[in-house]
Amino acid sequence: MLTRDDQAWFFKTQASIGALEPHADTFREFIKSLEFREDRPVWSLPADWSEQAGGGMRIATLSFGDPSTPIELSVIPLPVIGDNERQYVLSNVNRWRGQLALPPLSIDELDGATETIETAAGAAIVADMTGWSSGSMAPTGPFSEGTGTTSAPHPPASTQRQNSSSAGGSSPIEYETPEGWKTLPASGMRVAAFSVGEGEQAAEITVIPLGPQAGSLLDNINRWRQQIELAPIKSDELAASVSEIDVGDDQGQYAELIGSNERANGQAIFAVAVETTNRTWFIKMMGAQSTVERQRDHFRAFASSIRFND
Repeated sequence: MLTRDDQAWFFKTQASIGALEPHADTFREFIKSLEFREDRPVWSLPADWSEQAGGGMRIATLSFGDPSTPIELSVIPLPVIGDNERQYVLSNVNRWRGQLALPPLSIDELDGATETIETAAGAAIVADMTGWSSGSMAPTGPFSEGTGTTSAPHPPASTQRQNSSSAGGSSPIEYETPEGWKTLPASGMRVAAFSVGEGEQAAEITVIPLGPQAGSLLDNINRWRQQIELAPIKSDELAASVSEIDVGDDQGQYAELIGSNERANGQAIFAVAVETTNRTWFIKMMGAQSTVERQRDHFRAFASSIRFND
């Protein structure tokens, strides 16, 4: 993470320890190469790394490792929220720790859990964490966050009921996939993922479970608002920002967040948070506002079709 003026730049990757650990030194060398030109970061691409254009909130996606199962590193800019940069760093570190089922840190523990790398672009804060990816028995370290045709405004009959497991494995969820959604690999923390729309008009749908460190509903609403450059809301504004939605046999909280066309390139997020016995599940659609709004009924129907097996 590197802050510059009122903008924070995040360079993040996550994979199993065995896959990621051999690239730790290369990752740090990559961070050391950062500099800014015309208010955007540039870097020296390590040997055997590749670079693809960004999409959504990403300005770039870098890939490395085994070509058959490459590791992705996302580059995402977000506005700095609040006047206390140290607290801002801590909030992000604790969010990542929550994704790995690790307990949050106090402000006094932050320095011991991070390192500072000096670059031509300024000081970069590096957090190297090892934990457990939700729904997986494999330890991971977060050294990625993250196309078909747009379907009609009202969802037709959905496809047959599906689950998110591979053949022979136990499934944490079952669901019905709306027509027109393309299935993406369920990698990292995602137990299910889809895309709809093309190019800059694409939207991505993900289902992610988190453990006890998922944070409050307000924390997550404000994290999503940050992703599309909306100001955070206060606790007394939360009730007006969410509504109830049935998710299978459970009840979730549903939110629609529309970004500023000028500041967030017309991005929108529709999301559902639902608590089950052991986890908090986040069902999220993010992408071009026009596509997200057109997919509203599909998204709500998809969320309502989910049955949890945890």
